[in-house]
Amino acid sequence: MPRYRDLLSERNFFLYSIGQLISQFGDRLVQIILIGLVYKISPGSTVQLAKVLTFTMIPAFAVSPIAGVWVDRWNNKKTMIICDLIRGCLMLTFPAFVALHQFMPIYLAIFLIFTCACFFLPAKFAIVPDLVLSENLLIANSFSTIISVVGGVAGLTFGGVVLEFIDVNKTIYLNAIIYFTSAASLSLIRYTPRRETVKAAGAMVHKIREALKTSFIHELKEGFRYLFVGKRVRFVIYVLFFLMSMVGAIYVVSVVFIQEIMGSMTKDIGLFGLFLCVGLLLGSYFYGKRGHAVPTNRTIYLSIIFSGISIALFSVCLKLTMSFLAGGIFSFLLGLAASPVFISSSTIVHENVDDSMRGRIFSSLGIIMNLGLLTFMFISSSLAEVIGKLWILLLSAFVFVIFGVAGIFVDYNRERKV
Repeated sequence: MPRYRDLLSERNFFLYSIGQLISQFGDRLVQIILIGLVYKISPGSTVQLAKVLTFTMIPAFAVSPIAGVWVDRWNNKKTMIICDLIRGCLMLTFPAFVALHQFMPIYLAIFLIFTCACFFLPAKFAIVPDLVLSENLLIANSFSTIISVVGGVAGLTFGGVVLEFIDVNKTIYLNAIIYFTSAASLSLIRYTPRRETVKAAGAMVHKIREALKTSFIHELKEGFRYLFVGKRVRFVIYVLFFLMSMVGAIYVVSVVFIQEIMGSMTKDIGLFGLFLCVGLLLGSYFYGKRGHAVPTNRTIYLSIIFSGISIALFSVCLKLTMSFLAGGIFSFLLGLAASPVFISSSTIVHENVDDSMRGRIFSSLGIIMNLGLLTFMFISSSLAEVIGKLWILLLSAFVFVIFGVAGIFVDYNRERKV
């Protein structure tokens, strides 16, 4: 059985993990900065926060379709390095705009930062099979999830606490340094792409233009068509679309809900994020070690059910008791319950998609996921102004449970027929 320490002994995967860890830290810190700015401008407004966060999601629709095709033509390592360097430079423009109280340029910078993420993410996912043996894919994806969680928890917790007590500009400069450090770590990877398309892509500018005219649109359509051909990949699409729709429904509402209940700007959001990510970390660790023995579909449905229960308990207990401890415990349980979903989904795609298509597939999945997230984020933030934030969270929890139970029931009937 493969072990985590065996993966870490491989130099390239270790450096890749360090770069991923630091980059995730930077991404979460950007979001904390945005939450803090909105809190100062329009405290308590779920709609205003949803509008601001839209700038982080629009690139998923405008750029992700293009990004996937380019990623399949480029060197994944170089793509990730360049994305981190650009994001670091963009962060350095923030203080000038903040000093002038010019928020629209900040939103434009955020749009460009997350445009880079549209290239970084599919490259990050697509490079994994080139760094590890095929029999190590599950545990490699598990460890990648752990690294993403650790980077996320560090960014959320550190950013949430620091932003409340120190100057915003210092936090922004720190974020720029973080992206530059990630690029430095990734640059040390010794990586030779297995795909010959990478060499063909960078030969000459006119060849790239020809590719745009002749095969770009075709390959873009092919990426979306490929998503719905395989039964297993279709299953991942349905699950991730539902999951991200529900994340969108509770994301903005839960941020403002915590701010109102706990009376802080970002500190408690960051600390609850710490408990959530520790749960994700432990869940990813144990699922990576034991997940081979459990049917994937049933694991995903059970994870969704227990996630819904945890959301309901978190919301009710925080509202009734205003207890940080209770909120932290149920945040931890939510992370523990949700961890197997993304690991299983990534592994299904890796096992069922040809390596020449991975960039397009993960990019197309990103579009579908963000479509659900953005749509339900606006629906729930608008409804929260009418029916209340607690009821939005409870309704979302109920939908989680119903979806999971229905999935198990359908799988059971299908197995009986077989």
